[in-house]
Amino acid sequence: MTKGRIILLVLAVAVIAELAAQEHTDTLRTKALPEVEVEARRVIRQGTTDSYFPSKAQRERSANSFSLLGNLHLPGIVVDQVERTLNYTRGGGRVALEINGKPSNIDELLSLPVSRLKKVQLVRVPSVKYGTDVAVVINVVAGRGDSGVGLGLNAMNALTTNYNDDALWFRFNTGVHELGVNYNFKLNGIDKAFTRTDEHINNPTGLMVDRKIDGRFSGGNYRDDLLSLYYTLNRTNRRTIDIRTSLDWDRFPQRAIDATVDDGSSYTMRTLNESDERQLGLKVYYEERFSARNVLNVWLAANAFTNKYQRGFSSPTANKHYDVDGKKQSARLETEFSHTFSPACKLAVGWQQSLAHTSNTYVSLQNTNFNYDDNSQYAFAQASGSLGMLTYSLGLGYGRDAVWQRGKGFEHYAWRPKFYVQYAFNDVWQIDYNLSSTTSLPSLAQMTAYERQDDDQRTTMGNPSLRPFTTYRHWLSLNANKGIFSFMAFGMYEYNHGSIVDMLAITPMGTVQQSWTNDGQYKHLEIGIYCGLNLLGEHLQVYAEPKYVNFISRATLRHNRSNFCLQLGASGWVKKWGFNGYFRTAMESMEGDMLEHRTGTSDVNVNYAFRNVHVKLGWRNLFSCEGPATRKILETTNARYETVQGNLGFANMVYVGLSWSFFKGKQTKRRKESRQVDASFDSGIVK
Repeated sequence: MTKGRIILLVLAVAVIAELAAQEHTDTLRTKALPEVEVEARRVIRQGTTDSYFPSKAQRERSANSFSLLGNLHLPGIVVDQVERTLNYTRGGGRVALEINGKPSNIDELLSLPVSRLKKVQLVRVPSVKYGTDVAVVINVVAGRGDSGVGLGLNAMNALTTNYNDDALWFRFNTGVHELGVNYNFKLNGIDKAFTRTDEHINNPTGLMVDRKIDGRFSGGNYRDDLLSLYYTLNRTNRRTIDIRTSLDWDRFPQRAIDATVDDGSSYTMRTLNESDERQLGLKVYYEERFSARNVLNVWLAANAFTNKYQRGFSSPTANKHYDVDGKKQSARLETEFSHTFSPACKLAVGWQQSLAHTSNTYVSLQNTNFNYDDNSQYAFAQASGSLGMLTYSLGLGYGRDAVWQRGKGFEHYAWRPKFYVQYAFNDVWQIDYNLSSTTSLPSLAQMTAYERQDDDQRTTMGNPSLRPFTTYRHWLSLNANKGIFSFMAFGMYEYNHGSIVDMLAITPMGTVQQSWTNDGQYKHLEIGIYCGLNLLGEHLQVYAEPKYVNFISRATLRHNRSNFCLQLGASGWVKKWGFNGYFRTAMESMEGDMLEHRTGTSDVNVNYAFRNVHVKLGWRNLFSCEGPATRKILETTNARYETVQGNLGFANMVYVGLSWSFFKGKQTKRRKESRQVDASFDSGIVK
């Protein structure tokens, strides 16, 4: 960014701050933008945000706020109660989770009592401040906590395999001050994991080489311990300060992959891996409400990583071992100032700064060190409002991203526009259009020019010459909400040029080296319909979402791939008993010459609620032979690789969940919770 632009931005912020100081005594009435409301106030559509109000029955059958998200059946959102994840099913991008507007995580949601949850907002078009990888935002609006002491337990354990994900939480609230502790424990076995590979290679002599590799895992269990502490000071409608610190210890004792290779003869290969990663994080949030019109937010996050990684490989023809000693320090600062001109017009401006330093030392016969320095800035402005039945949002950001290693790297500047418009025909039907662009950066693993031995015939080496690329997306939808019925017909089209794709090179010796280039082109189309029904006085909810997906991708070859996807789900309850179930067919995605095929999944469970205790018994992937698996097919002009990875432990897996909470204290006034932001949590350790 030029000095002139920086000076203009500083002046603009200074002028707005002066306006804020002058309007400290402003008494703007709290008004909402024109809303489209359905009967019983279960769903309210307001511009880019859909607000969902849980029913009494949904609250009573939910163990915590995370399980309540699953009972709401948010369109396009997969709430995995077993693996405790949130996924978006319409195009790329991740789900950003917030509590009262603050970036949050699932562990915090597990410790949030259902009694505090007021509504769930699904932001279908995130503002320009969210950057490049956020597809939708889920904001849980919660009321003020009760004064007193609370503690709880959330356990998820499999009965047919070694899978455990348990959490404990404690909080002490005095009304203005709140202290809290969260502890999460994971212990998962790997003895049922598997990998299979089929290889077809044209070597330089013209001879086709075929290999089949069948691998099984053995060794120690994966374990993760996460401890987080927080303190919040909240002066209602004036000032909020939130401080959080966390310690995460993620490790994998030595594990082995024993593979049988069939290439005309038969022999075995063994790969050994061991990792130990520790992370210390600090997050600070400050909010100042100068008046009802003017709000200033400041977020600061810092993280420190250390990682010890060991990898060894042996076969009759090759033997290689190396260790990685990795360290990373990162920090991120975000500021945002918003001014409300009128109930129908709002402007927000902000600045984001990120810094990171990564050092990876490869310890082998000859030590090699790689240092990386990341430095990025991002300025944005977002205006939103309404004109009669028309709702609009216009955002524009300008960012600089720079990554350097050993004197090589890139410095990338890009505009990031975002435009949204909605027209409401009446109180039932609306049409939406959204245009946005995102910038994708190469990962450190893709840029590290260190040759890593995958097996006796294949190596991987990064490409330090990789550059960022931009993806453009168009979204059009027709929406209807009427009583017990919800409907959406949607279409999405996105494309890019110069995307980062996998590349295979055949050496004169006939071995294969994998790397990455910027030679990709990509077009992606989705057309689908969502239908949801609330039946039997809202004691039964069902939904269906069929869609057609097409990918046209080009790297060394041109690929045209289409598939049909279907999602079905239902939930219901009778007295203290409830049930949930879903089914999803296989899904595919494609980049360059790489096709990724994810097998279908299913889950059905019953739950029982008694006072503060909720018990769940479930069955995942019914009648599945291998459980959920990912098949990757890389097909180029001179080779074809097909790799399948999965875990038999998730096939016909029976699991049990238990949630319990206890509170002693008294009810206080409602308050707004704090906000926080994450620094870079990508350890950057190349493995």
